[in-house]
Amino acid sequence: MVGDRSVSSSSSSFYRGLSDTYLKALDALTDQPQGNWWRDVLARRDLVIAIRAEYLNVYYRGASIFRVEREGDRLIPITHAKYLTRRKQGSVKMGADGTFDIDPNTALWRSYEGPPTLREMIQAADTLTGPEKIGLHSLLLASSHVIDVEIAFGAIALPTTEDSKDGLIAAAAEDAGEAPQASSSPTAGGTDRIDVATVEEQDGEVRIVFHEAKHFANPELRASVGETPRVAEQIDRYRRTLAHHADAIGRSYRDVCQALARIDAMRRRVQTDTQASAPLHPLITRVANSGTPPTVDPEPRLVIFGFDKDQRDGTIWQSHLKRLKDTSGEGFGLKVHAVGNTQGRRSPAFTA
Repeated sequence: MVGDRSVSSSSSSFYRGLSDTYLKALDALTDQPQGNWWRDVLARRDLVIAIRAEYLNVYYRGASIFRVEREGDRLIPITHAKYLTRRKQGSVKMGADGTFDIDPNTALWRSYEGPPTLREMIQAADTLTGPEKIGLHSLLLASSHVIDVEIAFGAIALPTTEDSKDGLIAAAAEDAGEAPQASSSPTAGGTDRIDVATVEEQDGEVRIVFHEAKHFANPELRASVGETPRVAEQIDRYRRTLAHHADAIGRSYRDVCQALARIDAMRRRVQTDTQASAPLHPLITRVANSGTPPTVDPEPRLVIFGFDKDQRDGTIWQSHLKRLKDTSGEGFGLKVHAVGNTQGRRSPAFTA
C-alpha cells in the first residue's frame, strides 16, 4: 500500500494503489445510511471502478462519472457538469435579448439525491459515448479478471542510456478524455493510454496482461501496403514501456488487487440478492492475499470487436488482419483476439 502519503498523478513514478486511510474512509461511507453516492455506486453492476494513485475513477462506458480524491480523512467525489443535466428541463425559449429561459433547478442537478441522480448522470454520459467505448464497456462487464482500465503511461522514446538509468514512467491525467492525446510517433512525447489490464495464470504464476481494444471500423487497424498501421506503432511503444518498467507495474498491481478485494467486501455489504455481482476473480484474491507482486507480460494483446460474419470474412479485411498477425517479418507480429458482437456477451473477452 501507499501508506498515508498522497501520490499525485503527476508523479514521475508509475503507481496505482489506495492508502489504508483512503480505504477506511470508503468503509465508513459504506456503513452510512442508504442514499449516499458510494453505496449507490457499489449497488450497481454496470459501473467500473478503477484504482489510481490515492484516488479512484468510477467509469460508465469510458466516462468518468466520479473521480474520488482524498483530503485528509475526507473523500471528495468530483464529476463533470455535463453529467449533471436533468431530464426535467424541456423546451427553452430564447428572449428578445438572446437569453435563454432556463431554471437551474430543473436544468441541472444541484445536489446528490440518491439513485435517481446517479441514474441520470449515467444517462447523460450515455448520450456522449461512441461505439468503441460502448462495445468496450460490454466486454469489461463480462470479464471479471479485469483489474484496470484507461491506463495512462507517459510515452517513451526509443530506449536510451538515460532511460535505463531512471527506471520511471511519467504518470498522466487519469480522467477519461482529459489526458493529452497519445502520440502517433514512437519517438515523440505525449501520453499512451492502454485500454485494459487483466490478471492471467501462465505456467503456474499470476501475470498482468495488457490489452488494446479497437472497434472493427477504427482506421488505426488498417494501412496501405508498405505503411505501418497506427495500432502496430501503439503496440510497439507499449512493448517497450511494459518491458522497461515491469517491476514498478507489478508492485502497483499487487496494491491494486488488495484495494479491489477490500472494495469487493464493501460491495457485498451493500448489494441485495438480486443485485449481487459475481464473486471476485480468484486470481485477484490470490494476488491480494499473497502480497507477492505479479509479473508483467511484456506482449500486449489487440482485441478487435464490433463486426459481423461478412465483415470478418471480407477479403480486404483478411489481408489487413494477416499483416497485423504475421510473424514472418512481413507483418507486425501482433497477438490478436477477435470477439465480434459485444452485446449480451457473458464470456471473458480478454485472454492471454
